[in-house]
Amino acid sequence: LAEAEAQVRAAQAQRDALIAGAGNEAIAVAAGAVAEARAAMVRAEKLLARYQLSAPITGTVTALSVTAGEMVQPGAPVLTLADLTHLQVETTDLSERDVVFVRAGQAARVLVEPLDREIMGRVASVASQASRIGGDVVYTVRIDLDEQLPELRWGMSAEVEIVVETLPSVI
Repeated sequence: LAEAEAQVRAAQAQRDALIAGAGNEAIAVAAGAVAEARAAMVRAEKLLARYQLSAPITGTVTALSVTAGEMVQPGAPVLTLADLTHLQVETTDLSERDVVFVRAGQAARVLVEPLDREIMGRVASVASQASRIGGDVVYTVRIDLDEQLPELRWGMSAEVEIVVETLPSVI
């Protein structure tokens, strides 16, 4: 791409010099060289675009799975991209006995253990499908935090207590 841009600049400089003291034929030749150099630049930009990664969000690269120059198979993960401006807490151990008491929007207390800080939040979602951990049937719950602490980091341990205000009637 840099080479194509340099060719465009050189062709334009040559054209400008010829315009200053040349005839129509020399001007036409220089204009042709400029058009050719621009076409080469467009081809180089298209080729470069084929080798660029783009993401649907703006974020921070938190993990890189490949090194420069390494060949990557189609569909293979290359990096992990995260929006660190809105961290959530994910808990994977809500018991099947308790899942009936939890709904999106309920308040939650989150103790961020490494910071020894409690943050309030709200249940953002409860998984529809269960997982198994050590034989127990559990559900994943995501909590939106009311406050984004600057010292909070992705992957920190947290303890979650979901505030249950009303209990459903059991038949």
